[in-house]
Amino acid sequence: MVARPCTTGSPGTEHAALVEPGAGLGDAHRWPVGLPAGACQAAYWLRDRTFFVLGDGHSAVIDIDTGRCEWIVTLVGRPRGLIRLDERRVLVIGADRHVQTAVLDTIAHAAAPPTAVNLAGPVRSATRIGDAVYVLARAPLDHATTVPVVARLDPGRIGVSC
Repeated sequence: MVARPCTTGSPGTEHAALVEPGAGLGDAHRWPVGLPAGACQAAYWLRDRTFFVLGDGHSAVIDIDTGRCEWIVTLVGRPRGLIRLDERRVLVIGADRHVQTAVLDTIAHAAAPPTAVNLAGPVRSATRIGDAVYVLARAPLDHATTVPVVARLDPGRIGVSC
């Protein structure tokens, strides 16, 4: 199941919802999660009907059936990349002064310290293809120009065992 955070309401007052796409138009299922939409960067299914919602500063593990919400410190600045590793672990990728990655255990609420990646510029997205992790970022050419960069990260060097 794939879910995406989406917004409802007027700007500044929106609340996030998880949306499960249906088989056809209008068949989607929507669950309000009670989180401010502006703080939600991405969401991923973990197990059963439990989701990880990536946020800046804190993220949340949300069980749709029980309504339970558990907070987890995100550990990386300006998070934008989220990859599900298995039913309990996620890889979060962000960039403050440089790109950082961290693996979060969503059950134990534990994480190894963030790993720095030799990339500059903000992260836009990340994905996993097989055992490889790819990051989409921007790189500055000069004070007014940036270019997109796609980088392949070695999972072993960023603390991920796939």
